[in-house]
Parts: sequence; C-alpha cells; structure tokens
Amino acid sequence: NNGKTLTVKKYLGAVAFNNITRLAFGKRFVNAEGVMDEQGLEFK
Repeated sequence: NNGKTLTVKKYLGAVAFNNITRLAFGKRFVNAEGVMDEQGLEFK
C-alpha cells in the first residue's frame, strides 16, 4: 500500500443492493462481473 486512498462507497452500495434484492426477491440483479441487468437498473 502506497498510502493511496480507495473509494469503496459505490462498491458497498452495489453489494448492499444485491444482497437486499436477493433476500427480498430471490434474484440477483448483479452478475459476478459486477454488471447490473435491466431489472436491477430499473429498481435502483
């Protein structure tokens, strides 16, 4: 680590969104590559 900052807010938001929707709807809207499908974009 060279003392550089890392912004994780957008990544944590995506992880939280995926977990909440998976629990509520039983479906993942973000695939393993981190790409959100059409329904996921609509909900977000």
